Amino acid sequence: MGLDISIVKLFMPTEDLLKQVIEKTYGDYYLLNVKDHPELLIFKNYLVLAPVERIDIEGTFIQRCLNLSDYVNKGVLSVDGIAYFNFEKISDKTTLKIPYNDILLKTEVEECLIEKSIGYQRKGANYKFYEDDMWNLPIVADYKTLLHHWDIYFSETASDRQNFKENIVDKFIEGETFVWYG
Repeated sequence: MGLDISIVKLFMPTEDLLKQVIEKTYGDYYLLNVKDHPELLIFKNYLVLAPVERIDIEGTFIQRCLNLSDYVNKGVLSVDGIAYFNFEKISDKTTLKIPYNDILLKTEVEECLIEKSIGYQRKGANYKFYEDDMWNLPIVADYKTLLHHWDIYFSETASDRQNFKENIVDKFIEGETFVWYG
């Protein structure tokens, strides 16, 4: 598993753009849900209400005439290439595996951002990046911080430094873009 560095540009939501993104007819633009990434609320000028599909575990249990509170979620497991939600019944420790494809979905209207990846690289960070646990940083949203990271974490070789500059730093526009390390 390697480091993925992405720079993402946000787009002002218009009715037409939102419709195209929801219908997936507008290239590489996506909805990014801020409920899952509250650090992105700093981009409040770009927020738009949009439908988001979410898994509905409780509804799935009700559909099966089961009570979710009788079970403990044991996570997701994969058997023969099929993903299952794995539950254990509290009273007798029996397991219940529900295939991912059998989980109900529900649509909720939530705050989102319209985004597109405009730059990417897979490597180039030095050992200090990992020592400082930068891997788990939520986002980089200001130019000063990005330049600081470039200087400290992507300067081991001239090539690493140049690649990060071209792929990420040169494309950064404060207030319109942010960087993910993942």
